[in-house]
Amino acid sequence: MNYLSLCQSLVQECSITGSMTSAIGQSGEFKSVSSWVNNSWRDIQLEHTNWRWMRDEFTLQTVASTDAYLPSVAGAADYSKWHLDTLRAFRTSIGTADDTHMQFWEWQSFRNRYLFGAQASSKPTEFTVRPRDSALVLGPVPDDIYTVYGEYQRRATLFTLDADIPGLPEEYHMLIVHRAKLKYAFDENAPEVMADAQREHNRMMAALTETQLDMLDLGEPLA
Repeated sequence: MNYLSLCQSLVQECSITGSMTSAIGQSGEFKSVSSWVNNSWRDIQLEHTNWRWMRDEFTLQTVASTDAYLPSVAGAADYSKWHLDTLRAFRTSIGTADDTHMQFWEWQSFRNRYLFGAQASSKPTEFTVRPRDSALVLGPVPDDIYTVYGEYQRRATLFTLDADIPGLPEEYHMLIVHRAKLKYAFDENAPEVMADAQREHNRMMAALTETQLDMLDLGEPLA
């Protein structure tokens, strides 16, 4: 389901009068429908920090004598956080035969070790995340071109086009509609609609959590 079809489903679920032909540039009640759906999509993404469907891979090529690399340089423009236990590196000219795991250091410890005094360049085996801009900072400073790769978590997004499709598995797309229906019921003071939407929302959220979230990351259920 895309953004428009999600909005159309909400219109049908809530028995809203009229035919919605676009989710963009609407006014009146259809503008509210678009907002309820879009905000619900954002809310679901923010429900947990480790949704599996929001996990992605990155790769960057180092430059000799350069130790810091912004998320955008790694092709992670939609970055939210690094998965710190996934980073690896190899000398690009050798290939994966040179692959090694990289160890994460907390910023202050890394700064005291690698960002102090004269440092010899070599293959980077450790890294930190610079607090001010989330750049990956490598230690030692690379002496050559290395391929550094790993995984990161994407940030939450909003729909901007009718054809935009949510990233969560297709069988859970109606979860967005059920959450949007809760917003409609609250605005319209419709307790019977609220009860039905709450029941369906909780059922689908439980299933999504079971399949798309590591058990260690489970948070509080929606009341």
